[in-house]
Amino acid sequence: MTAPRHLDLSHVIMAGMVTGPGLPAPVIADHLGREAAEAIYGRGVTFQIGPVTMCTNTGTYLDVPFHRYADGHDLSGLDLARVA
Repeated sequence: MTAPRHLDLSHVIMAGMVTGPGLPAPVIADHLGREAAEAIYGRGVTFQIGPVTMCTNTGTYLDVPFHRYADGHDLSGLDLARVA
């Protein structure tokens, strides 16, 4: 018996990349940069927090019935064993 084979389809998502015809490009921004964090939280306390806004069809995804049908189940209703 052959072992199951999985293919990693992940890829880097970058700001402004084309994801599909007519779809908005991802927006990646800074909310709180390292210098601002240090000014708020004290010397030596640095971190970065940033929002990412993107269309849900960005990248590799599973299309579920809810995408087309209002009463269809969403991803939480999908048994992942059916697709892996």
